[in-house]
Amino acid sequence: MAERCLQQLEGKRQPALDTERPPHGSSVSHTNDHNFDAGLGLFAGLNVLPKCTAMSTYAYSLDGPVLDRLQKGVATSGRRLGLYTSDTINLDFHAVPHWGDESVLDKNWVGARNKAIKSALTLFAQDCTSKLILYTQADIRRSEADDQVLEFVSFWRKVAKSVAPTLVFDSRFTSYTQLARLDQQQIRFITLRRRGPPLIRQAEAQRASAWEQVTIPHEKRTYPRPWILESRVSLRNYPRQLRQITMRGAGHEKPTFFISNDFRAPVEVIIGRYARRWNVENTIAEARR
Repeated sequence: MAERCLQQLEGKRQPALDTERPPHGSSVSHTNDHNFDAGLGLFAGLNVLPKCTAMSTYAYSLDGPVLDRLQKGVATSGRRLGLYTSDTINLDFHAVPHWGDESVLDKNWVGARNKAIKSALTLFAQDCTSKLILYTQADIRRSEADDQVLEFVSFWRKVAKSVAPTLVFDSRFTSYTQLARLDQQQIRFITLRRRGPPLIRQAEAQRASAWEQVTIPHEKRTYPRPWILESRVSLRNYPRQLRQITMRGAGHEKPTFFISNDFRAPVEVIIGRYARRWNVENTIAEARR
């Protein structure tokens, strides 16, 4: 059977699937044209392709436990092979827009468009040094988003039992309540504090002598010597004080406010680690292109 299929494909001297895509908005489907194409069935590892009714009616996706075991196996093997070499992990949400007229999807914030739009919310975790993606999660509801950081910690502890990672994410990733739970589990984190007008005025009112200039160890950084002001702050729903690093002179009109429960790492390391968080967004953008 396989030999006859290959002879059939060889005799055609053209791609196995050469049907033009229907025009945008058209309801015409060419799926049925290939239902009994033995060559395409062989390519897919089947005897024939599924019918249009089957593809539009039944779900062939894997369930959650199967995907979790697959991700755990891949991540465990990656650590064993030395692919994941860092104890710093970048976390980021990515919203996949949905442009249909009718949609049951939640509205999620899309930074590129500076607004919330109907979209599917996905999560990516990336090893900071190798830039390899080590964990993903999809079909996340807006109401579940804040809890995803704890879901990842639960997953990662099964993979790297003796390593407590430093998690790096932006200000919209989770809530202060979840930050407190991370601290209780002795998980270090670096994130941003949302800057409102009162916070900006407070920073601008500081004396010039209170600011200190530091050098960020990042070879591609455009502004390697920003000015910083370090303090401790109390935030709502977080029982302890947090370390706050206010930074200006880094190419932004307004100051940036880093917050972390890591009181030991030098300021330059905290800022440098957060700067590398953009790696995960760049990786997603490259994959999408």
